[in-house]
Amino acid sequence: EALRDILQACFESSQKGHSINLSYHQAKELLSNKLLICVNECLKRRFVKSKEFEESDELEDDDMERLEEELEEEEELMTNLVDCIGYLLKAQSIHHQNHMIELFDQCVIPIF
Repeated sequence: EALRDILQACFESSQKGHSINLSYHQAKELLSNKLLICVNECLKRRFVKSKEFEESDELEDDDMERLEEELEEEEELMTNLVDCIGYLLKAQSIHHQNHMIELFDQCVIPIF
């Protein structure tokens, strides 16, 4: 959530003509080696939790509620990660439109 707030502030600042001073390679590193790894881990956890629930022989009402709570935590995390990716790409696009498209094509599309 904190990173999302920082990237949102960077994007909003870049709309006012300020540069976030993040090179293409730095943005790609943040995107590929940090944010998208977290996205993958979040997706894996969601899959495992859902799979365990589906394979359970004895399902009770509280189990469904517990699963929904656990998935809700992952959903909140995923929302923040997707927001981070969006703000990073949008901040890059203000001054480097071609960088944003390249980052999106190379890094984001294969994941989603």
